[in-house]
Amino acid sequence: MKIGLLFPGQGIKKFDLIKNLYSECSIVREVFTEANEVLDMDIKEICINGSKEELKNTTNSQPIILTISYAMYKTYLE
Repeated sequence: MKIGLLFPGQGIKKFDLIKNLYSECSIVREVFTEANEVLDMDIKEICINGSKEELKNTTNSQPIILTISYAMYKTYLE
């Protein structure tokens, strides 16, 4: 059976959900740590404490959306 995955794009407006997921799920923390190292930016800090302007900036929002989506996918696989 083939499975298709859909991830949100630039239109996503809120990243509030990630604060609880980050604190409660080790997989999410692992993915964020890996993303921080690969991208050389603090995804968690921007996502949780970033200003609206920082979150709207494509340079920040695209890696954040990808990181959250990948973390959700890895959580689903567990």
